[in-house]
Amino acid sequence: MSQVLIANGDPNQRERELLTWELADEGYTVDTASDGAEAIQKLGTVHPDVVVLGLSMHGRTGVDTMSQIMGLWKRPAVVIYSAHERCKSRYAMKIADDFVVKSSDLAPLSHAFYIAPYGTYSRSR
Repeated sequence: MSQVLIANGDPNQRERELLTWELADEGYTVDTASDGAEAIQKLGTVHPDVVVLGLSMHGRTGVDTMSQIMGLWKRPAVVIYSAHERCKSRYAMKIADDFVVKSSDLAPLSHAFYIAPYGTYSRSR
């Protein structure tokens, strides 16, 4: 996998910047979106292998955004990245390809890219 779209509602962009630096250092091409609407718009031009999606975003929530992504004929894998571990067991989270609890250790997030069932974009591994 080589391309990742990070969409979360961090108002200071620090989390997106940190994730971008870390994932780029691991060899991924990373694009970011500050909310769900921007993420959906970028899916029209950028075809990521994985969307890393936060739950708390302005306007369209992470769940709303995920539902729209899941309805695409060709779609990337969706990994929910949230500090709200209790949400992991909710039905809506079960339709995501994976759920990773935020921590200072980004290894579980990188690992999710390999174990998550892949979306329907063509990709070579």
